[in-house]
Amino acid sequence: MKRIIFLSLLLFLPACHTVQKDGEQDVNKHELAKGDERLQLIGRKILQSMQKSDYKEFAKYVNDTENKISEEEFRVSEKNIRQQFGKITGYEYLTDVETPLMHNLIWKVQFEREGKNQKIVKQELLFRLILGTINGKPHVISMSFL
Repeated sequence: MKRIIFLSLLLFLPACHTVQKDGEQDVNKHELAKGDERLQLIGRKILQSMQKSDYKEFAKYVNDTENKISEEEFRVSEKNIRQQFGKITGYEYLTDVETPLMHNLIWKVQFEREGKNQKIVKQELLFRLILGTINGKPHVISMSFL
């Protein structure tokens, strides 16, 4: 259990930011990501880059903040996740959980690895991506496997 928590934290170090806003904003106003294709696209691109081990593509979406994930951190985390869960074989967007000022997008991610006796072990985890809006543009706040 400690290993799973450590792996999630290692790969997805949260990047905290103050949400800048013009004037007063209703903190309970929430636009669901289901209707916002650009928010879902960010999540798909992140998962696709992890599936393809493409750090450059991953960094385009995650490293636009002050807290950057280095290529070495990406590789170490990727290796640990592949050993624990396997390779990503697919993913499916599920929902956006309503929260004030943030979008919590949830995907179901399928993994496959070779188990004992060369049997294929399939496993699914949830992937949570938290996006906020800074200066009118969506930014990754944090992400993790659950």
